[in-house]
Amino acid sequence: MTVEARRGGIVVPMLLVVGILIAVPTVTHAQSFNVDFGVGPSPSAAYGAAAGQAGVWNVAVGGVVPLLDLVGGSTSVSLLYPDAGWESVFDYGGTTGDDEFLLDDFFTWPPTGPLPFVVRGLAPGAYEFFSYSFAPNGANSWVDVPGSPEGFQLLGGAWPGSHQLGLTYALHTLTLVEPADVTINVGVWNGAWGGFNGLQIVRVPEPSALVLLVGGALGLVSRRRA
Repeated sequence: MTVEARRGGIVVPMLLVVGILIAVPTVTHAQSFNVDFGVGPSPSAAYGAAAGQAGVWNVAVGGVVPLLDLVGGSTSVSLLYPDAGWESVFDYGGTTGDDEFLLDDFFTWPPTGPLPFVVRGLAPGAYEFFSYSFAPNGANSWVDVPGSPEGFQLLGGAWPGSHQLGLTYALHTLTLVEPADVTINVGVWNGAWGGFNGLQIVRVPEPSALVLLVGGALGLVSRRRA
């Protein structure tokens, strides 16, 4: 049975509408990424972390890292590591499963920051950056994304059993009007050592793009009816 919806006197097949809604995430996943820093086991693809973004986790262990998208496809986006520092692991009490795999390995450095991590090759659009810099002994880590309205964010504290903004991760938003590098600065507070556990880059679907897709589809249906 064909299910149809009526809009302005035009009968639109619902399968077409559903197809449009599916197409939007398909477009955005190619510019959305999960990254795990360090040499320990990485989270599973079913793990969405704080962003709720399940998908392939890139393993980043220094240098220039070409990034795979959420379904494991190659992209032109890469992550550039800072020159100082190294990968390490530490068993934080209380973390288990995929939370442990994300937070118990990290890129670390002595108190000499800030250190810049550069995401190169992102397409124009709106993005959210979830940066994990978990310091379980106190608020010893900070993250900043130049150009983001959220600015400097301090992180750290005892593991609460799940991810919490301002404790296990920072959240920054940024809109790119042209292809550009995005710098994520990480550092330490009060002379402590630092650790950067992971990163999620979420391409935010733009309402205007959805409107254009739906409008184009309705126009196509209208021409076919005529």
